[in-house]
Amino acid sequence: MGFVFVLAVVLGLAFRVFYGPWGALSVDSDEAVGGLMGMHILRGEFPVFYWGQSYMGSAEAYLHAVSFEIAGAGPATLRIKPLVVGIAEILAVYGLARTTGDRRLALGAAAFFSLAPPFLLLHSISAKANHNETLLLGTLVFLGTIRLLGEEHAVRRKSRSLALGFLAGFAWWTHILVVYYLLPVVLVLAWLGWRKIRWREWAAGGAGFAVGGLPFWVYNAAHSWASFALVRTEETTGFWRNLSFLLGDRMSFVLSLNYLADAGWKGVSNGLVFVWLVLLAVVVVSGLWAFVARDARDSRNRLRVLCALFIVSMAAILATSRYGQPAMGTRYILPIYSVLPLALILWIPAVERRWRGFLPIWVGVILVFHLVLNLLAVRTHYAGEAGETSRRATDEAIAYMRSHGIKGAYADYWVSYHLTFHAGEEIVVSPIAEAGRYPPYAAYLESASNVAYVFRPGGKVREEDFHRGLESISVSFKRKTMGDTAIVHDFRGPEWPLVPLGNPSGWKATASARRDQAGQAIDGDLRTRWGTGGPQAAGDWYQIDLGRERVLGGVKLEAGEFRRDFPRGYRVLLSSDGARWKEVFSLSAYPGHFGWKDGKPTYALDGGTFAPFPPSEGRYVRVELTRPAGRYDWSIAEVTVFAAEGRS
Repeated sequence: MGFVFVLAVVLGLAFRVFYGPWGALSVDSDEAVGGLMGMHILRGEFPVFYWGQSYMGSAEAYLHAVSFEIAGAGPATLRIKPLVVGIAEILAVYGLARTTGDRRLALGAAAFFSLAPPFLLLHSISAKANHNETLLLGTLVFLGTIRLLGEEHAVRRKSRSLALGFLAGFAWWTHILVVYYLLPVVLVLAWLGWRKIRWREWAAGGAGFAVGGLPFWVYNAAHSWASFALVRTEETTGFWRNLSFLLGDRMSFVLSLNYLADAGWKGVSNGLVFVWLVLLAVVVVSGLWAFVARDARDSRNRLRVLCALFIVSMAAILATSRYGQPAMGTRYILPIYSVLPLALILWIPAVERRWRGFLPIWVGVILVFHLVLNLLAVRTHYAGEAGETSRRATDEAIAYMRSHGIKGAYADYWVSYHLTFHAGEEIVVSPIAEAGRYPPYAAYLESASNVAYVFRPGGKVREEDFHRGLESISVSFKRKTMGDTAIVHDFRGPEWPLVPLGNPSGWKATASARRDQAGQAIDGDLRTRWGTGGPQAAGDWYQIDLGRERVLGGVKLEAGEFRRDFPRGYRVLLSSDGARWKEVFSLSAYPGHFGWKDGKPTYALDGGTFAPFPPSEGRYVRVELTRPAGRYDWSIAEVTVFAAEGRS
């Protein structure tokens, strides 16, 4: 088994290196956030949770900070932490399996984890979301639990309880999905250890848990227990739908059997999913039987019970929470790899009573199969020339912005932090239409005079929609492409300065519907609004009488709290007498959310819309819809009319 284990480690390391930045995959924005946090930690910031979140501890970012302090910050050094954690995971799985008392079984489990399916290997070199840390800490919690149950000395049992509690608390702060492990641990200690674990050990464990998770508890006490907001508010798609999806498509993906299906072996893939489910069911049945019978006579039984309760707990949590919904990522199932190697080896001793030497053959077959899966994954993930082009486009985009004095930009989330990290924060890129995970970035861009918008295919905001929005506010621009990246910059807005008129009390407002509420859009209060009271329809209009004729240059509509109620297509008309109208602005398909502020375009999810037009005389201003909007009303919380400065 020693040779098989060493071979598995070597091959597993080779695939990890390939999947890392030295090979096919580059640093994405989720990973870049952790890297940026590590850089800020070295500057004296001490975050408790990941930027923009309140349920995932920042331990990973502190580990990045250590790597950066030693080797400098960059895409390659960002991989140091996951590689180190990956080695620790192999050792933890070995230690947990070693509690069976059989070194060969432990080596077999560790070999499985070393040359694992691509799903685990890809995640094991991913520097994001604490998922590797959760798996490692959860495995160590299981190991500590088995050793605590086997400890006969009262004093050492108390110290072990304290250490286990601290580890569990630290894991809880790191990621609350460690609950997969904590529920089985509490049940096992309470049921199987009812004669051995006394109140002193429970008290020590509770104290350790409080101290280990201290950052979590202090933060939540000061922020209205924000970490539990998702648990309180999120809806699910249904228990049975989630469970069936978990046992089918998700298990296939987690086991990397999807690569077989993609290669035309879907029947084989489905058959292997069924085999795995049967194997896990055997573990669950045998473990629950030992649990009910309170059969904790040896470590192997305790391990079997923990595995069974883990599988049941994980399935129940995923089936009843948002994390099990089809729309959510499969990464929330990654901790199952604490159990899968054990499920493969716990029954081996019974087989070897009749067939000696079965273990190396069995593990060898599994590793050959994993090797095949990884070779299929290499074909899928190898980026080749396309990957080099994408990385080159990133470097060229950064160089282009530097050469044009662009210090800030907006981009889709999956581009923004990626570019910021690769630029070493020399250029700050924040997500379009949101404050982002780190609000100081957005605040910096608010004050920046020379900003750009960066687009890549597949973003939430399409470049063609952005161009249409710029057109809607009469803004010209320059565009530069490099590979799959486009940079839009050097914006030129209306040539005539615009001055808001304010809303004098002499103004009168009317509308095509709910005329008695029309004045609520010119009362200076964004909390009140005028609305159509039904879905938008072509021909709906809102009108203001300014009291006297002025030279006007634009109209801005704000939606306040009703940000989805912006007009999907509209035109602006002016009149001197309220009878004869002149169209000064028209937009047939408005993508929403565009504006012009401080010499640059804005894209904010506030339902606002800005319509600049050449200086034109008028007393009456009418905004009229030109297309319907399905189920959304048309709401106006406040209207601002602009005079063309120097023209009135």
